[in-house]
Amino acid sequence: MPKIIENPEENILSAARRLVAEQGYAAVTMRAIAKECGIAVGTFYNYYPSKDAMLAVCLLHDWQAALSAAAERIAAAQSAGEAVGAVFDAVRAFQEQNRSIFSDEGARSSAAGALHSRHAQLRAQIAALLEEPCRRFSDAPDSAFLAEFTAENVLSWSGGDIAFPQLWTLLERLFIR
Repeated sequence: MPKIIENPEENILSAARRLVAEQGYAAVTMRAIAKECGIAVGTFYNYYPSKDAMLAVCLLHDWQAALSAAAERIAAAQSAGEAVGAVFDAVRAFQEQNRSIFSDEGARSSAAGALHSRHAQLRAQIAALLEEPCRRFSDAPDSAFLAEFTAENVLSWSGGDIAFPQLWTLLERLFIR
């Protein structure tokens, strides 16, 4: 009788994160991840065709959670600063959560390449979250452009040493009614 594994994808991703944080991306093999989960290597391949694909799914899950958290805070926002700050905080939290991946040389080539090639898509997803607050809190004639411009700034600056109040000091001028 086949072995029933509860939440196999969740177990694989959790084990992979833990092993990458402990050993580094290059040192972790699919065999090691499967062993950590108590599954056969073939079972791993049923879910992910490669280690890079598994890494991409890890990042995707975290990105979707970050966007969801930002959307919840935006819905309750009472000002443009709160709405944009919610997105900034969510993107920064995503980056912090995945620091072990982004700082690992082996993973960085895979993850950074994926993020770089998806930059426009990530910006568009952030802009979609910001369009309604841009309409609500600004008299800008083109709220879609304001949302795109703000999204690009959030995406670019959240990964650096800049604090949100510094960025908001500049962006706030675009939202003044």
